[in-house]
Amino acid sequence: MTHKLVIQILVEESVRRANLLAEHGISVFVEFGGHQILFDTGQIMALNWNAPKLGVDLKAIDAVVLSHGHYDHTGGLLDLLKQRGDVPVFGHPDIFLRRFHVTENASRDVGIPWNRESLEALGAQFHLNQHVTEIFPNVFITGEIPRENDFETIEEGFQIQNEGRFVHDEIWDDQALVLKTQRGLVVIFGCGHSGVANTLTAVGKFFGTKKVYAILGGFHLVNAPERRIQKTIEALREFPFQIISPMHCTGFRATAEIYKSFPEKFRDWHVGDVWSPI
Repeated sequence: MTHKLVIQILVEESVRRANLLAEHGISVFVEFGGHQILFDTGQIMALNWNAPKLGVDLKAIDAVVLSHGHYDHTGGLLDLLKQRGDVPVFGHPDIFLRRFHVTENASRDVGIPWNRESLEALGAQFHLNQHVTEIFPNVFITGEIPRENDFETIEEGFQIQNEGRFVHDEIWDDQALVLKTQRGLVVIFGCGHSGVANTLTAVGKFFGTKKVYAILGGFHLVNAPERRIQKTIEALREFPFQIISPMHCTGFRATAEIYKSFPEKFRDWHVGDVWSPI
């Protein structure tokens, strides 16, 4: 049976269409197998502005998936719930950790800006799990991604508080959304803190195949050293994908390298772009 697939970018760093907003963050609308899923919610403003202008009815969303607990992926959830009311929200148990980005001169809060109680009061039904979960037929979230290589590490600036002091945050809640289509797997990243290679390796092991049809989303290579970018390119060559669209936190240098390495497979997608291959 063929399942219609629609993927539309609701929030992202850039926009090339009139009357839409760009915002640091990401939110992707997915329609697949008769279900409507919102993967991440952006920061706060862009989701509720862009969705109705793009013909996406947030009140009809069947589930929300949070890739991890950073503000630019979770901030729009409160206003979404004010419209939608009761809705399942899937994520990892760590999404509510107090999180910070720390430099020599300052620290700033980068965690989810809402507490669990306020979100549940508006109808969020949290399903928090560390493992691979099939939320609808052929729709999966990866759970924790094993860190199997030495080049995909979490930046030292990401910190959590433990007994009053900052300690490194390994961002174990980072996960991807995977759609099992007849053309192959579609893997959607939020930030990819776990690493593109680690994530695709985990997906390949779970599904027993490297047949990935499309890879899109944030790959968090914006501050990556050249070695990590090149190792990521090498890892991508191991997966016979047809489409790749780096967004959000991938960064210009890494995006350029991905384009140079896979020019025929590269797609430059931003706010408002829609893809419906099936």
